[in-house]
Amino acid sequence: GYNTDKHTADAISYLKIAKNVPDSCVGVYDQKPAIFQMLGAVSYKRRDYQKAISHYKYGVKMIEDRLPKLTVNEYPEPIHANNNRYYLKFDRQLMYEGLYDAYTKLGDFKRANEYYILNRQAADEIYLEQNKNLVTMLESISEDEKTANQIALLASENQLHKMRATQSVTWLIAMGGFIIIFVFVTILFIRQRKIRTEHKIFMREQKLLHDLDLKNVESKKLKELDHLKSQFFANISHEFRTPLTLIIGPLTKLLSKIKDRKDKKELEIAKKYADKLENLINNLLCISKLESGKMQLHTTETDIAKLIKNYLQVYESLAKQKNIALNFTSECKVIKAFIDRMKFERILNNLLSNAFKFTEEGGRIEVTVGSRQPAGQIESEEKYPDGVVRITVSDTGCGISPDHINHIFNRFYQVEQPENNFYQGTGIGLALTKELVELHKGKINVSSEYGKGSTFIMLLPLGKKHLRSEEIEVDKSIKPLIQTSSPVLSEIQLTNDSNLTDTRISTEKDILLIVEDNRDMRSYIREYFESEYYIIEAFDGLDGFKKSVKQIPDIIISDVMMPKMDGVEFCKKIKTDERTSHIPVILLTARASKESRLEGLETGADDFITKPFDGEELQVRVKNLIQQRKRIRKHLMEKIQTSFGVLQI
Repeated sequence: GYNTDKHTADAISYLKIAKNVPDSCVGVYDQKPAIFQMLGAVSYKRRDYQKAISHYKYGVKMIEDRLPKLTVNEYPEPIHANNNRYYLKFDRQLMYEGLYDAYTKLGDFKRANEYYILNRQAADEIYLEQNKNLVTMLESISEDEKTANQIALLASENQLHKMRATQSVTWLIAMGGFIIIFVFVTILFIRQRKIRTEHKIFMREQKLLHDLDLKNVESKKLKELDHLKSQFFANISHEFRTPLTLIIGPLTKLLSKIKDRKDKKELEIAKKYADKLENLINNLLCISKLESGKMQLHTTETDIAKLIKNYLQVYESLAKQKNIALNFTSECKVIKAFIDRMKFERILNNLLSNAFKFTEEGGRIEVTVGSRQPAGQIESEEKYPDGVVRITVSDTGCGISPDHINHIFNRFYQVEQPENNFYQGTGIGLALTKELVELHKGKINVSSEYGKGSTFIMLLPLGKKHLRSEEIEVDKSIKPLIQTSSPVLSEIQLTNDSNLTDTRISTEKDILLIVEDNRDMRSYIREYFESEYYIIEAFDGLDGFKKSVKQIPDIIISDVMMPKMDGVEFCKKIKTDERTSHIPVILLTARASKESRLEGLETGADDFITKPFDGEELQVRVKNLIQQRKRIRKHLMEKIQTSFGVLQI
């Protein structure tokens, strides 16, 4: 009953008692191998395979020692000797089988294979001995033919069994060799695969390191290029300052002396754009100073809410002219912070310049100031222990596409309008704004949705712990540095036209349509032609095409670089529309390259003039084109009259 869980413990105890019985007792020594066979079986059942192997091997050793010494003389009857010999061989065969099973469980297939062969040989030996005894018995009992046939049959069976045993051994040897070869090939395959994997990983790491090195070199080169750009513009800006001073000075003197309204208007335009050029040069010099570390803060404690509110008053008339709602909101009446007023004014000017530049009529610009810290908006309080002032400038303009929003604070980066390759600005204003904010130890970022507007958020630290002592000045009660002629006002182009109608104008003069996004440039061109032509103005290509269809001008002068629809696209639409295809078009451009001229002429433009141009030359070209069209018209009429006799008009 040791094969059941219930009696296993009792079986082990009884087997141990039997094992300890002295070998001198009659018949005990021949029975002890069977005890070790049963102990091995119990250990195997309990999954103690090493212990089972130990019992089995000990039992096999006892049998191997006993069999050569076993004689018939030790027993009262010969049959007892034969029986004990048989049982010893049978126990040995069982223990070989147990050793095969135990080594198989342990995964030692080589030894398991050896004991499997020994097990089969022991079984064959027992079988042959049984058959041999049976043959002897049959020979002794009967000599008849039946017994002889049985003897022959048994002999053939013995021979067949021997052959099968030999085949079994051969098969086992072959199987063992196959297993060894399979294991060797598997190990070799795994090793080769590991080597290939490690090689791939190594090559990937080398490629990543190489790419990183290339990016580092590229980044270094870009920084060097950026530095060279800044240095070049700084040098050339210094060169511009002397001639610019000699331009602005005499213009200012002439403006104070000249009384003629027309001449004064022209000088005011020249003065305004000279001031604009001076502002651009100052921006470039500011960037150069920031880059070299020579720009220093000169801060005083200032009421930022009051300063911004007063500064916005300059833009109220401009907002009314463009029909833009300009709103200001402050969470507190007084919000004091240490700022450099001149640099802070430049920051405000650049932000408002962008807002007005990209906000169309009927839009909205909002400026808000607050000292409360919105959750999750800025860095931790450890960086700003005294809190921050938060200034936002938001508009309902065209917005910024996701492809550009991460680059707009980069120097010299220009955002191209996707519909017409139109560029705005020089790529300096926002870069300078960001660096001036960071000079104040602040931060600026932008959120925008293309087609819905943008919001610039500026954060400046309160208190003065973030400033060095030399950056703080005694407050001399300086008034806010508001300029009545802020550079932004010269950049914003108004688009109202007083002479627009929806029907064909009834006039004896030839009609000239001027399509130009810059109001002052329209005014400049108009002055050359208003005495001889009836002038219509349009502020971009889309507006110009609508007015061309409604009023059918005799000639068109158009700029190339314009928002919404550029001059090239405008000319193409004019020349492909049956209503306007006969109208001569002159294109004006700042691009002097051969490719730009060819692009304009390929659209069907009748003439192409590069800026800056001579006004009198433009007058002559316009006059020649109109006269040429009139001559063609007259020639066609004469041909028709010649062919048909009478022409009814």
